[in-house]
Amino acid sequence: MNFKSPPNCGGLFVLLVDLRQACIYNVDMITKIKMWGNSLAVRIPRDVSQKLRLHSGSHVQFLTDNKTFTVRPIKKERDTLKDLVSKITKENRQTIKFNNEAHGKEIW
Repeated sequence: MNFKSPPNCGGLFVLLVDLRQACIYNVDMITKIKMWGNSLAVRIPRDVSQKLRLHSGSHVQFLTDNKTFTVRPIKKERDTLKDLVSKITKENRQTIKFNNEAHGKEIW
């Protein structure tokens, strides 16, 4: 059999429906779909998940096109400074105490 990588994977993970090839950042990989309860599952190798900072519970998006599907991680939106400041209360506010005493590595 001749396994050819798609010219551009364009995402985290592309798997052809015929299960003959997979592409992760233009690296060929053969894998199998397994049953997981009543669903089908594809395992993501540990080195790939570490490289992409994926973990159990990561949110992903499934996209389909012709005979392929793509799984892309969904990036969490970062809080704005305004959102962070709005969470400051009297109970969680830190106080800064200045005195002229040296501490830690300042002592010599």
